Amino acid sequence: MMQTVLGHDDVMARFAHLMRDKYLPHAWLLHGLSGVGKGLLAVQLAAMYLCESVGDNGKACGACHSCHMLAAESHPDFMATGILWDEKKKKFHRDISVDQVREALSFLSLSGMESSRRVLLIDDADAMNGQAANALLKGLEEPNEGSLMLLVCDDITRLPVTIVSRCMLAHCAPLQAEDMKEVCLAMGFSDDVLDLVQAIAMGCPGQVQALQDADVAKACLQWQALCADIQRADIGEINAWLNQH
Repeated sequence: MMQTVLGHDDVMARFAHLMRDKYLPHAWLLHGLSGVGKGLLAVQLAAMYLCESVGDNGKACGACHSCHMLAAESHPDFMATGILWDEKKKKFHRDISVDQVREALSFLSLSGMESSRRVLLIDDADAMNGQAANALLKGLEEPNEGSLMLLVCDDITRLPVTIVSRCMLAHCAPLQAEDMKEVCLAMGFSDDVLDLVQAIAMGCPGQVQALQDADVAKACLQWQALCADIQRADIGEINAWLNQH
């Protein structure tokens, strides 16, 4: 099943309301700090749009054939793209290329296989190079019937104003304390590191995934203890920790 998204109910409610009233914009731009769950939210919005049995609350049912395919990352009417991994250089590409955007727009131009709808998700949209952004602009100006674009970015100022102005903007704020704690528990953090995780994350759970490694979490707890009272800190122990970690 798809992961539950917390902390962005306002965006989901607005999306559901516009979809129910048949005024849903063809392009949405989800923006906010890195790690707040924008990518997961985008997948949830895609699920709502493609679901065969949307609930009274506007959310995807999670049980229909479409929801199961999306959860299994095998839905033929959903495409996601972003910064690609270069297998030869063993690192990610610097940006999103024009070829990626053209391929994505070609996908949107086709008829849906499961329904008349298709969804394109572009993660790290602010990493598009100039040519890619220009290609996407043409797609935004002439949307295909039944198509939905979901753009996700950390820094909206890096996108051309011409693209921003053609999207429904949805700011994704850091999670409140209660939602943050629930997400941390769902991520499997134990009680002994929960306070540390929440303090470091500052409402952005995606920023603390490294702490799911028990060794990393243990080391961070040690550092926290060493620096709890910096005026009385043991320089030798701090130096030993730095040499080790």
